[in-house]
Amino acid sequence: HRMNTVITNEEIWRVLATIPDPEFALSIVDLRLVYDVKTDGCDIAFAMTLTSPACPAGGMIHDGVQAALSAMAGAVKVSVELVWEPGWTPECLTAAARTHLGWQPE
Repeated sequence: HRMNTVITNEEIWRVLATIPDPEFALSIVDLRLVYDVKTDGCDIAFAMTLTSPACPAGGMIHDGVQAALSAMAGAVKVSVELVWEPGWTPECLTAAARTHLGWQPE
């Protein structure tokens, strides 16, 4: 880790956009599973949800987020919190994700 590296929210979002949800083959950002990102120089606090509490890929996604953010130059402490409120629905999808999945709102 480089000393005196300040991590920006933009850098964090760029990293998060590379993390896929294996069920949907879309990033967790496109699925809008990311609720809150905070950084304090080199500490990252992050709140996310899953498409459902029973999501079979939940552990893999959580571990992927933790590993990707921890690997950022300058990252010291990374805390990833899983939250269930507000609950995720397909309406959360970005327009690109809706097109990819062929989902149209009713």
